[in-house]
Amino acid sequence: MFIHPKWSAPTSRILTALTTAIVVGSCSSIANPRAGTPSQRVDTLGAEQQIRNSLSAWLSAYDRQDYVAMSKVWAPDILGWYPELPPFTIDDVRRGLSRQRAQDPTRAHIDLTIDEVLVQGDMAVVRDIWYYTRRFGTDSTIKRRMWGYEVWRKQPDGAWRISRYLSAPEKWVRIQ
Repeated sequence: MFIHPKWSAPTSRILTALTTAIVVGSCSSIANPRAGTPSQRVDTLGAEQQIRNSLSAWLSAYDRQDYVAMSKVWAPDILGWYPELPPFTIDDVRRGLSRQRAQDPTRAHIDLTIDEVLVQGDMAVVRDIWYYTRRFGTDSTIKRRMWGYEVWRKQPDGAWRISRYLSAPEKWVRIQ
């Protein structure tokens, strides 16, 4: 505490408190470029909701095996990493769209937990966990959890799409 020899302790405390209030007040009035304007903060909430909606739409499209709808989540510059596979690009999306697929009764069901969505400007990072369940008739069921990070970018059309991702799957576990 600042104590001047001519001032009493209470006066020094008051002056210290007043000085602290002025400094704190001055600092809080300085514009914070990371905070953005009120409209940008609202847009941050809107971006998070659009990202959550896009992931939900992707899950629904996956269940329907609607590959055209599934592809809408990927940005043109998509680059993804999944262990033991080559990097995932937009060419992989196009190849996947061109293949005819038969209904697969062992196809995994996917549930998703979104743990965090961090939005800053035209980029966002999503931390999530994907839960896969595969049933093989009535005899066998296996599950696995996959940890994911995605970098989303706002596209020129205003949509948020995944530009980069990293997947960390755990091993399949037999539960039945």
